[in-house]
Amino acid sequence: MTKPEPFTQQFACNLSCGLLFLVVAFSHTRVLGAEKVFDYVPEDALGCVAFRNLEALDAKVQKFSELFEMPMPALLAFIQITTGFGEGFNTQGDVLLALLPGETLTSMPIPFVLIPVTDYAKFSESISGDQSGEICRVTIAGEDVLLAQKGTYAMLMNIENEETLVHLLQAAPAPVAALKPLDPWLVKNDVTITILPSGAKILFELGNQGLVEADKVSTTQDENAQNAEIFGSMQSVMAFYQSVLYFVSQEVEMASWGLSIDGEQNICLSKRVILNKKSRISQAGAIRVDQSPIIFSGFADQPFVVAGGGPIPENWATGLAKASSNMIRSMKAFYGLEDLSEDSWKDLEQSYTTMMQGLDSATMIMLPGEEKDPLFSNFYSVAAASNAEEYLDAYQEAAKTYSRIMSQSTHFNMEYVVEPKEIAGKPGCELSIDIASMMQDPNVPQFNWMLESMFGEDGKLHYFIVATDQKNLAISMGDPEKTTPLLADIENGETGLSRNKEVQMTMEHLPSTAPWKLLISPAGCVTWAERFANELLSNLTGQTMDFPEFPNSPPLGASLQIVDARIEGDLVWPAETLQALADYIKTCQEQ
Repeated sequence: MTKPEPFTQQFACNLSCGLLFLVVAFSHTRVLGAEKVFDYVPEDALGCVAFRNLEALDAKVQKFSELFEMPMPALLAFIQITTGFGEGFNTQGDVLLALLPGETLTSMPIPFVLIPVTDYAKFSESISGDQSGEICRVTIAGEDVLLAQKGTYAMLMNIENEETLVHLLQAAPAPVAALKPLDPWLVKNDVTITILPSGAKILFELGNQGLVEADKVSTTQDENAQNAEIFGSMQSVMAFYQSVLYFVSQEVEMASWGLSIDGEQNICLSKRVILNKKSRISQAGAIRVDQSPIIFSGFADQPFVVAGGGPIPENWATGLAKASSNMIRSMKAFYGLEDLSEDSWKDLEQSYTTMMQGLDSATMIMLPGEEKDPLFSNFYSVAAASNAEEYLDAYQEAAKTYSRIMSQSTHFNMEYVVEPKEIAGKPGCELSIDIASMMQDPNVPQFNWMLESMFGEDGKLHYFIVATDQKNLAISMGDPEKTTPLLADIENGETGLSRNKEVQMTMEHLPSTAPWKLLISPAGCVTWAERFANELLSNLTGQTMDFPEFPNSPPLGASLQIVDARIEGDLVWPAETLQALADYIKTCQEQ
């Protein structure tokens, strides 16, 4: 196949990449016409990008510019100057960029662009084209391209693909079957990027070919290298990537990403993954929202970094355990477990299963922590179990099994120390792993302070599990004394965090049907980042920094649900938080 004309590179870059960046910054929700533009996507297309209402987008870009005090050029003026589009160009219409398959797997895809028009004859005349709507050659940005009318759109394509253009013009608009499950979601998006089934298949094939070639290179180097252990680990990592790619290719039919902004400037980034008919994930069934725990139950209203949780379906334990075990097994050379027996691999998988079975749900929170706290501490979780004390006993035995197997590693000391421990009069256990002995390098003593900063002076990661009552477990990382307030909060049914005004503002923007939710606090992240930066600077330069406080604002929110053979993920950025970010940037600039 011939190489695409520079039109593809220049026009697609100017239009799709430029628009994509600006749309991600700000766009406009307009329901009318959203489905119509997708009707022009062929069934065999690899993928497409759709943008809506350029005029509204232009206004949003200017508002974004004012909010962050960043001058930006007028979007419509930029497009019209660079392309020459004049009268008849529908500035309130939708733009579509789609890719069609090339002749072979590795051929360049064939792009085409749909430009909305109000009067095709006048639009065509503005760029010296044939006003009848027939295929003609025009010059845009100094490059020759093909132009023709397709409904209320002008279709553009590079000149060597005239035969493909004729075929597209003859085809009647029709909804794409693969997109039908996403119709209610598509009409809400201001920008949508979609990898269709044909495109997903090619990506998986190309990815697998790339991994096979990389594995061949590492194998050749392994045979000739003095340090064969390094390249053996590389092969192990390649095997892991191949197993992940194979799993995803067996599960995923297609994927789509969307961005929408409502009238109040609340931003939502979302993803939809359509699972194939043989998907093990879809066969596991949807999780009903009434199966979710009371979100953030047990956590008081306090500053945090991240918080989230959701149900743990009983029928998922075996699958998740197998996936965890297979991940370790695919990288056995990296972990130094090449000589592990088949029985030990089975025991490892069973230990994962035991750790997951019996739990109904789990919620977690990470707090910013105090100045002298290890960076990897102040992590707490509340888990619901069918029988908390029975689960605690089973977990300890499973942890010992896991430790026994991992202690056979020839590369790392990954042995857990498991000790029964009573905390605040409640039965529990302490688990610790000596991270320092695993990672410390006697040849690089400067690295040791970092391990102490992350895990404490002993360089060990400590976490504790306590059966607070018949149904609940408290899990904490770091100082066991800090677990006591959490135990009291669980017993008292504390729900302060979920009742926080800013938290509720974010939760209102997340789908009520989603069983898994996560909150990210910008203020908490800034506080923790300040601790991290000062720990680093104080050891390297003896100096520290004073970060401005992030304004009080709602957290970012994320949700996940699986329904109707579809994975739905959403990330929301409330308008108040966007304003707080703008104010924070201004404060930082003034200091």
